[in-house]
Amino acid sequence: MEDCKRRGSTLAEIESAEENDWIKKNLLEHLFQGKTITEWTVSVLWIGGNCPRRSKDKEKCRWQADNSEFSYHNWHDDDPSGDGPCVFLAKDGKWADYPCKHERFYVCEKAA
Repeated sequence: MEDCKRRGSTLAEIESAEENDWIKKNLLEHLFQGKTITEWTVSVLWIGGNCPRRSKDKEKCRWQADNSEFSYHNWHDDDPSGDGPCVFLAKDGKWADYPCKHERFYVCEKAA
């Protein structure tokens, strides 16, 4: 994500269930607190994952910043679906792949 790069950061790489839950609780739930979500696609955050298009193989997904394998993942049951290549965190805390062309909220991270 170009905006993350301008800020000297990358899209978030979620490396544990605790980090996933923190982002879900502190960012997703806060963003949409008290709002009625009528379209599911607005209640997601892009994260830094990348999966080959038309591939449903979880082992082929990587973090965009350094092409490293996921040490943790939290996919929806039917994901990755091959729709990718980008990965989002949904309001329920689960991940899915989806075409990158769609504008969504996103979460950046900086190395400490």
